[in-house]
Amino acid sequence: AAVALTCVGGAEEEGSRKQPRRHARIVVCPGCRLKHNPELRAWLEGPGGADEYPDLKVRYIQGHDPELHVYENNVIVKKVPLDNARSALMLHNVMVRHNFTRVRSHRPGVAEPEPEPEP
Repeated sequence: AAVALTCVGGAEEEGSRKQPRRHARIVVCPGCRLKHNPELRAWLEGPGGADEYPDLKVRYIQGHDPELHVYENNVIVKKVPLDNARSALMLHNVMVRHNFTRVRSHRPGVAEPEPEPEP
């Protein structure tokens, strides 16, 4: 079975015009694709990763390469391959780069990595 992650953001008003409803989904195979990328598995399934993006959902689909789907008004506007995402920091940076807001969960004694500035 494959897992898909979806983030859902409501439409926001800015001035007098509405912004499109944005959300994201990470689609990935739960088997072989995640076995070869334990960092991605930990980020998707553990604390301090995908769970910190309220507009993100994960969907597991057998045989699917890891990919971020960005939606506006329920239409896919961008697909981002995640094959090379080899650390939590890289995955957080992908989310920030695509304008998704991280809502950190408070875990005493656990240092949180900060996203790196883009070159």
